[in-house]
Amino acid sequence: MSEPAINLPQELPGGQSTVPQPPSSASIFRGPNGIRAGWRALTFLAIVVGLVAVVNLVLWLVMHFVLHRPLQFGAASALSPVAAVLSDGGILLFTSLAALIMSRIEHRKWGQYGLPLRFAFRKDFCIGTLVGFLAISTSLLAIFALHGFHLTGLAIHGKTILTATAAWTAAPS
Repeated sequence: MSEPAINLPQELPGGQSTVPQPPSSASIFRGPNGIRAGWRALTFLAIVVGLVAVVNLVLWLVMHFVLHRPLQFGAASALSPVAAVLSDGGILLFTSLAALIMSRIEHRKWGQYGLPLRFAFRKDFCIGTLVGFLAISTSLLAIFALHGFHLTGLAIHGKTILTATAAWTAAPS
């Protein structure tokens, strides 16, 4: 049977001895690399939720006290390229602001949070765009092949087809 390991004093040159000690800054919140990963994630999530809550509160106050109208969010039938841009743009804005705040808290560069500007619109962006387009197209093709929908004609004609195609192409999916 083996005995448990014990931290014994170590001999240093010159006859001095020392017992190894854990780092003094380590705690449940901080590790050797700064804030622990779980707390980082919770802090980031709390920042995003806080930003969304503040924006919703401001919108509600403006609508209620300034415009004297109830705050109404768009229904599913209100899906449009502008609504898609505003929705996904809001998500990008809130997560980018939260990443900026976290970069200040942790004394890191903003690009370390997943959106480095030096890689914007390069190879990975083009590959991601192509993979996303193929994924959506494959899903639609499978639904069509399994008779989930069918095309009976076009509801719009002429210049409207071109403008709608351009608008939905520019909108995030």
